Amino acid sequence: MPWLWLLLADDRGVVSILIAAGALLFALVSLRSLMALAIVLVVLSADALGVFGDRGGDVLPYVQAFGGVRITVRDALLVFGLPLALMHLARRHEVPVFVQPYLLVLGTIAVGFVLGILFDWDVKAPLNALRPLFGYILYVILIAAIDSRGKLLWLLGSIFGVAMLAVGIQIVEAGRGSLLPFLAPPIAAGQAFAGVSVEGRQVPYIWNRAVWQLFLTLMLALGSLLEWRGVRLHLSLTLLCGLGFGIMLTRSWYIFIGVGVLAILLASRDWSQRLRFLAATTFGLVILALLATVASELTSEHYGGSLVDVWLARVATLLSVWQDQSFVTRLAELGRQWQAVLAAPVLGYGMSTEAQRLSLQVGNLDTGAVNTLLMFGFVGTAAFVALVCCAAWSSFRLARRLAPSWERGYALGLFGLWIGVLVGYAFNYDFLTYPHGPWLVVLGLTIGDRLERLRYTPVD
Repeated sequence: MPWLWLLLADDRGVVSILIAAGALLFALVSLRSLMALAIVLVVLSADALGVFGDRGGDVLPYVQAFGGVRITVRDALLVFGLPLALMHLARRHEVPVFVQPYLLVLGTIAVGFVLGILFDWDVKAPLNALRPLFGYILYVILIAAIDSRGKLLWLLGSIFGVAMLAVGIQIVEAGRGSLLPFLAPPIAAGQAFAGVSVEGRQVPYIWNRAVWQLFLTLMLALGSLLEWRGVRLHLSLTLLCGLGFGIMLTRSWYIFIGVGVLAILLASRDWSQRLRFLAATTFGLVILALLATVASELTSEHYGGSLVDVWLARVATLLSVWQDQSFVTRLAELGRQWQAVLAAPVLGYGMSTEAQRLSLQVGNLDTGAVNTLLMFGFVGTAAFVALVCCAAWSSFRLARRLAPSWERGYALGLFGLWIGVLVGYAFNYDFLTYPHGPWLVVLGLTIGDRLERLRYTPVD
């Protein structure tokens, strides 16, 4: 919040004492249980929904460290929580389910960091590139924090809550036709300020500030609907998530969601479940369309009519996407990046300035896996892909083993999530190495891990 920044700048004495006392109390609580730290980090993984405002390109409170590197409150909490998490796991004699592919990813990151230093003979660019990848540490902290089904439900509730709050902010912004000025904008939201052209008119481009949590919530809710568990809760979550993605008007997400839903349906072995699921989701979409049509008076000033009409026109452009200027630009960029990948195919360029220049020159993350190839080469990229493939296979096997339950629904939802991630990562969206993709991966890994360890009810 802007007022908080001013308070911190103008009256450091009293505020510093209060912050220090709060930090000490939080540390003492975390020594006994990591759950409070876990929930705070889930909120911070969504950049606290922008409530701290934009402060020099960062959206979280930070301190300037050596070499001009910024350490945010999230980074500090990850560093603080890691040794505590390792001690908790050691006391429980527990090893995370995905420890082997996870360690491969951590090793890949370490090699890329060293290569970046060797390329640049400087640590600034590698350290800045390490910051988003450091988010993979959250997996260990969450696994250590969640040692019961009750705590797993707390984690799920915090993810759902963050996603729903982000949708609420979107609704307000869609009503006013622009982003709220006192909140930090969503990641890479330069296009959001300019709006998007739909049928020759410029309409608001309202991105969600917790899109990773939104995608995860939607997939879990859809999986539970297929199992017909907690129908009112999960249908409500599905409708709100659908509204959030509808307001976004970002076409690529509709592809990821569609592929994920198809994977969920194929993973189910019961045709009656599939038909019931299709009926429920169709009913939900009709209700959502009716509500959007009724609310057209609220959106007509900025959208020129019903949001449903705008959304349908936006989706229709997928039929001629190859003529879209952004698609043409993306293909040209991919060609340039691919030539750079072939120049260093094995280990890539590390976390060097050159790798970041090659991957970020377009200014968005629409080139997908090639960003990972540039930093880590084919060897390193294989480690990241292996982690997701292991998680997808684990979710599929778990869904086949579990008896009908919300746990099986969530396992099915995770399978759809991972398939959507792989498809998007292959051609369009870097879910694994670009901010804030690691947060989605870590949250999905944690839920799959805890479903595997905390509840196993085989089918009779």
